[in-house]
Amino acid sequence: MLSPFFKGVGATDYFGDDSSDSKAIYSETSFKLTKAFTLTAGLRIESEEQLRNFDMAFGGSRLVEQLDDSNTIKLPTLAIQYKITDETTLSASARRGYNSGGGALDFTAQEYYYYDQESVNTYELGSRSVLNNGDVNISANIFYNNFDGYQALSSDRKITNIDDAHSYGLELEAYSMLGDQWQLHAGLGLLKTKIDESATYSDAVGNELNSAPELTASLGLSHWFTDSLKVNVSANYVDEYYGDLTNTQERIAGGYTITRATISYDSEHWLMSAYINNAFDEEAYTSVEPASGRYPTGYVAVVNPQTLGASVTYRF
Repeated sequence: MLSPFFKGVGATDYFGDDSSDSKAIYSETSFKLTKAFTLTAGLRIESEEQLRNFDMAFGGSRLVEQLDDSNTIKLPTLAIQYKITDETTLSASARRGYNSGGGALDFTAQEYYYYDQESVNTYELGSRSVLNNGDVNISANIFYNNFDGYQALSSDRKITNIDDAHSYGLELEAYSMLGDQWQLHAGLGLLKTKIDESATYSDAVGNELNSAPELTASLGLSHWFTDSLKVNVSANYVDEYYGDLTNTQERIAGGYTITRATISYDSEHWLMSAYINNAFDEEAYTSVEPASGRYPTGYVAVVNPQTLGASVTYRF
């Protein structure tokens, strides 16, 4: 018997099969230019093929589509490191990244659509320091990304390619021993994004990219009661961000802090651990969709609720 609160409308029949195949070759080499300078160069060549047969009947109509795509991608990387002292190293790098194109179903428009590949050129300056006989580790990165065909999410929840976009930011991370039994960990991420050009969504030019919080941060503390028994408490913060490329106010998500605690015992043969995720049962959204034809009452995706667990491993 169906619950009186359950309302099901329509049905769909889906038939299809997906297949993908990729082959890659990667080479990297390093040259010691001087005692302080090291140059590293690499190249990845990847060949990929996608075949997707889509056959779906719903709403009295039928959609039959096929995605048949193949590409060969070259992804070079170049980096130089400068060892200032035995404790500190500076670096500069440039590399190219790639995301495949594909296809998906738009339920609202009842149509199957396609989107193109995305490529990005990334430039980065970094610093790494290991101080106080290894008790203190500090890293910092400044980066700039230039996107071509960025795969953004539109207000109708379709993946669409943005002609030109960029992002830049700063990442900081530090680990420090506080005596013999305590360790402090902290991290900070700052991010700025901008859509520079879009023929399809000209009104989005100047907007931020979707799902790109300007601030993320983490803080953690570990304590060793013995060499085998350890407890850790950490918190991670994610700033608010837009859920679509048109920066709709109703689709803003994020703005939450998730806390996690673990305790573990690690001996020669035994590893026992227990944890609590989202310790304060924070209720927050990772995605928000206002009421629409597809979601008459709206839709939200939430962070995982408070979860407790434990595991025991025996090593032979």
